[in-house]
Amino acid sequence: MAEAHAVQTPPKMPKWMLNAQVFLLRRKLMGPMNKQLMVITPIGRKSGKRYSVPIGFIHDGNTILTFNVGGTSNWYKNVLANPVATLEIEGKTIEARGEPIKDPQQIAKVYDTYRREQPSMFKRFFGASPDTPTAELMKLGERVVFMRFTPIK
Repeated sequence: MAEAHAVQTPPKMPKWMLNAQVFLLRRKLMGPMNKQLMVITPIGRKSGKRYSVPIGFIHDGNTILTFNVGGTSNWYKNVLANPVATLEIEGKTIEARGEPIKDPQQIAKVYDTYRREQPSMFKRFFGASPDTPTAELMKLGERVVFMRFTPIK
């Protein structure tokens, strides 16, 4: 049985670096990363202003999945307060509604989707190998929070 390791909160990136990534992603100049990163622009929960940041994502049918370590990122908190956000993926702009995934069965399905879509990144994302039993992954609890974005038609 593979052992799950503690998930580490990613280091804070300087604002100029985030802005540079947004600039490059919007122009499809990040090579293979264009398929792994999107630009999300939620509405600020306090200011009401729009802020754009790059975040990782995967497709799950018609929806887009992403996660946040610790649920502490501003984009995550902003989407919880104002669920409609603009997503920019490979040059396409999508208005979508974000919803946190809380149901354990749905979370297990999300882990399965990440196993299938991003097996080489699984350990980096979740601190566990792709063959770690789902029950072990579920012990990560609130350290990893998932969000599903459904396009608004």
